[in-house]
Amino acid sequence: LLGVIILEGLVIAVGGLSLLCILCGLGFVSLVMSGMMIASYVVVSSLINYWFSPRPLIQQNTNGDFLP
Repeated sequence: LLGVIILEGLVIAVGGLSLLCILCGLGFVSLVMSGMMIASYVVVSSLINYWFSPRPLIQQNTNGDFLP
């Protein structure tokens, strides 16, 4: 009876430790993926804003001055 109780405690301890490691690993993976998605969103939105931003045409005056 004492051996069964010790074995049960050992199984619960090993299972809890492995579950804790798995959950910490999943949390780390989710943080890394979230960071990558945020970084890619910032880069893509910045590139789209740069590519499609309205740029005023610059005309040169007869005096040599630039006019927007």
